[in-house]
Amino acid sequence: MLDQQPAATPPILIISNRVEIRQVIQGILEPTAYQTIPMGDTAAALQAVPVLCPGLIIVDNTLGTAFCAQIKAIGGDALMVLAVLDSLHPSIIDRFLDAGADDTITNPVHARTLQNRVTHLLCRQTTEAENRQMESGSIF
Repeated sequence: MLDQQPAATPPILIISNRVEIRQVIQGILEPTAYQTIPMGDTAAALQAVPVLCPGLIIVDNTLGTAFCAQIKAIGGDALMVLAVLDSLHPSIIDRFLDAGADDTITNPVHARTLQNRVTHLLCRQTTEAENRQMESGSIF
């Protein structure tokens, strides 16, 4: 069911150089019991990913597609990335998806849409992790 978050979810990193983006997203997610960690420093964020093992990273498009690709390279396929975009232009959406974002959302952020995307990505992450465990267990 998409109205509930998965049990014992890991933290969600919110990486943006815009304070207002971090505050809006944190304000939407924290009342729903998600643990959020806002970060404005990209270098610190890159170092924090392997330490914090977030379940999801929300990345502001102003940080660029190269930063999105770096985040995805660190976390691999197991890490879900949601890109916050200032445009609905297909080429911008495609660039972020090609850089490793698993989904996108537009700014200004709509609360219900953000909650649904976060829940969906975390559920997808759990399902994919379970599938990887089953596959590795079945290999002799």
